Amino acid sequence: MPPLMVPFYNELMMQLGWILFFSIAFPAGSFFTIFAGLLRVNIELTGMTEFKMKNAPKSVIDIGIYEDILELISSVGIVVCVYIVVFTSQKLTSLTEAFSGVTLTESQLFILAFVILHAIFFFKFILAVLIEDVPEWVAED
Repeated sequence: MPPLMVPFYNELMMQLGWILFFSIAFPAGSFFTIFAGLLRVNIELTGMTEFKMKNAPKSVIDIGIYEDILELISSVGIVVCVYIVVFTSQKLTSLTEAFSGVTLTESQLFILAFVILHAIFFFKFILAVLIEDVPEWVAED
């Protein structure tokens, strides 16, 4: 990996972490983060096309350790978001009371969170199997 790209990847990992871990507490923060990222990309692209010379292309095999970091951040983010939603949602308790007339105990909430968490991880695994890591057109090149 080119050493010049490391700070950019570090910043992207931190941005993803902020979005995943705090989007439940402040949903508009995710919007502002995405908007700021798009604005930054637009400004940098304008600067590259109008004021800088074209960089020499460098070939790389993959993004290195950052692929594992992305996987870790997404997995921890899923766990955090599921547990925050299950344990703080008033709608969840009101829905169970409306349909069954029974309030959920803490152990039942843990079981519900466990089931939802594993369903999401199973769906993530299925998507990882179905979507190719390297598209056909890239493998052909």
